[in-house]
Amino acid sequence: MVEDVAESRVRPRAAVGVAPACDHRRAGECTGTERRIGDCPHQPYGTENCWTGEGAGFRCDLYAEGDIRLVGGASRNSGRVEILHGSVWGTVCDDYMESAGTTVTQFAAVSCRQLGFTNAGTGLTAGFADGIDPIWMDDVYCAGTEAGLASCPFNGWQIENCAHFEDMGLHCTP
Repeated sequence: MVEDVAESRVRPRAAVGVAPACDHRRAGECTGTERRIGDCPHQPYGTENCWTGEGAGFRCDLYAEGDIRLVGGASRNSGRVEILHGSVWGTVCDDYMESAGTTVTQFAAVSCRQLGFTNAGTGLTAGFADGIDPIWMDDVYCAGTEAGLASCPFNGWQIENCAHFEDMGLHCTP
């Protein structure tokens, strides 16, 4: 039986079609630290001892519930904030965040930290296109210590009174 490799989920071959050739690199021989399936220990190519019905496909889940991303900015550390909820990306409304107040500063600190930046940044309400996804969060109030944006208190998923011109953005300091 083929098992999970790193963060990839193995799907039954019926879900992805029959593989054209068997790949002898068994997921059970991988440690989970490999960057590519080809880095797993395996026998030399051409020495497979299996048939095409034993092929496997992979679906890599790069994002998880509550992950955030920046979209539509001029650089990778700038743009509209989107959060993943129920496998759908949605925006965050700027209500309850003063442009220069502590609320937006704490929002930026939590969000930039979640994105992997060591320094906080600044909140933006312009400089990126309006979102088209659902507006997931409104009246967000971060204390600054939360592990991620979804941990900050807010009204509840898609409980909002916003339009996309109120989408919140960030510029995180690298």
